[in-house]
Amino acid sequence: MEELAARQRRQSHAEWGLAVAALGGALPTIHVLEELQRYIDGDLSLAELARLPNAYPADKPVAEAVVRRHQLAEFQVPDANAA
Repeated sequence: MEELAARQRRQSHAEWGLAVAALGGALPTIHVLEELQRYIDGDLSLAELARLPNAYPADKPVAEAVVRRHQLAEFQVPDANAA
């Protein structure tokens, strides 16, 4: 059950990254789509995804957006009411 939730979270991050990059005018390459599928499947780590632009500069907007989405999801806002 945890793996399914993790996969859904990775898929959501990938979809968000594609959308944000597209809004900026960056169309995804076949390569980045294949790598995103590997990320969603759990075969590619977030760190590996973040390094994609080193070899494939055209994939930078998508890879950066997915990594940023993951970072935002992990960010916890402190509870102002907690003492």
